[in-house]
Amino acid sequence: MGLALSISRPVTQTESVPTPYLRRINSLSDKHSCVEQGTYDPDRKALGEWSLEKFPRLTIKQPIAGESTYSPTQLNKVTDSVLRDPAAVECLTKLTPSSSPWEDRKPGFENDIEVIRSVENKPLPLESVQCPTLIVHGTADDDVPYFVAMRAHTRIENSEFYTMDDAGHLLWIDPATAEMNRHQTNFVSAHA
Repeated sequence: MGLALSISRPVTQTESVPTPYLRRINSLSDKHSCVEQGTYDPDRKALGEWSLEKFPRLTIKQPIAGESTYSPTQLNKVTDSVLRDPAAVECLTKLTPSSSPWEDRKPGFENDIEVIRSVENKPLPLESVQCPTLIVHGTADDDVPYFVAMRAHTRIENSEFYTMDDAGHLLWIDPATAEMNRHQTNFVSAHA
């Protein structure tokens, strides 16, 4: 028997490339500026690691802002929560090398956009999913609208939907991550 877990992943294409992806592309010029000024050495460490070391608050706040619909107050609250949580900081520290250099990520990004466009306005055959399915989604996700996850839930028979109130796209660093992990563990145990 199979098992499906979906954590904030789209099941149909939105009309165009999501705005947060475009914001990330535009922010890559910052890397070249740091290299030119001599403040960043690409041979020493990845840009994400370097910026997390030099500017932890800004480095943590930027992806949270780009992946959520948080107000400035909520954004500061979540950023502070992540900074106080060593596990969340460690998670981001391990994740940041995968975000640079852009040259290494570009083929995967282009593939993602191609796949997204190929399913545009073509809903996936979710009704054919037969395995136990847990869909976890945050209500403040700016990458994948909440209704997309709800639509998947209604189309996958006997799926379970777990809402993380006020959580953005980066669920694994959300203040409610421990609760989400318990729920996922219980789900997998119940269907093992």
